[in-house]
Amino acid sequence: KALVASGAATALLALGTDDGSRIQVRRIDGRVPEDNLTARLFPLEHRSAVGEVFRSHQALWFSDRDAWEEYPESIARPDYLRAAAVLPVADAQQFFGVLEISFGQEHSFDEDERKFLSAIANQTALALDRAKLHEDQHHIAHVLQRSLLPQSLPAVPGIEVSTRYHAWGTNETGGDFYDLWQVERGHILVVGYSRAGCSGRAPSAPPPRPRVRRRR
Repeated sequence: KALVASGAATALLALGTDDGSRIQVRRIDGRVPEDNLTARLFPLEHRSAVGEVFRSHQALWFSDRDAWEEYPESIARPDYLRAAAVLPVADAQQFFGVLEISFGQEHSFDEDERKFLSAIANQTALALDRAKLHEDQHHIAHVLQRSLLPQSLPAVPGIEVSTRYHAWGTNETGGDFYDLWQVERGHILVVGYSRAGCSGRAPSAPPPRPRVRRRR
């Protein structure tokens, strides 16, 4: 989207690793082929424009190649790229990484274009924030779902017991549960289920309403 909107030759997105110790190139689109990258992980001290924006959280604007090459190291900077905007990807709460939008010719970035390209970086930050929120919610739901299921079932003399859990939909979170335990005269299998609509949304969904089936 950044390429189409800006008319640039290349767009590169670099984010911090999970532990925040390194820079990781997550995506590169446009005229720079994937095999142009000799590495995808770089130290935070990397002496490139991308590394500088990671440290300063301030945008850099290079209208020509000479200005860009004041930074001796580079990440995917082939000879045919002549200008670049290197932008922080951040919102009010969090810094995510850097979006580098590069052009195949010298390029003067006037005030309107700087605002426009900065808006693209802001939209990238919003998309990353939404993706992170979804991932966090899915993880919480997954942990809650796992906590509803027994780690193991007791051995029942004379019969073989097996279970299979498959949530409705595309994830592993449905809110359903089961258990099996021994009582004085036999065993009870409890099968519970949550109401439709809870799948995938366990943290915010209403609590499950179980039904119990007794088996001797």
